Amino acid sequence: MPGANKDPFNKKTLRGLREMGLSPETILKRGNITFDEVVKGTQNLVNKTQFRSDVLDLPIWASSPEGKLVFQFKTFAFNQSKLIKDAVL
Repeated sequence: MPGANKDPFNKKTLRGLREMGLSPETILKRGNITFDEVVKGTQNLVNKTQFRSDVLDLPIWASSPEGKLVFQFKTFAFNQSKLIKDAVL
């Protein structure tokens, strides 16, 4: 992450690593980030931002015939609002 070497205790950098599912303490102790950690972090970010529309990812009522009709084109908006809520709160 940019800035990690200049100020390893930068709160924004540490929070970014944690949001990617990585351990900033381990990375800073070792002094570098491994390829596997980069892959894991990017995969976690992809999973958060590229929304799936499986039955398990939507509210229960969205599986009913009426819910399917309403959610036919609204799954992205639902998941985007959920991401924003999680990121802000």
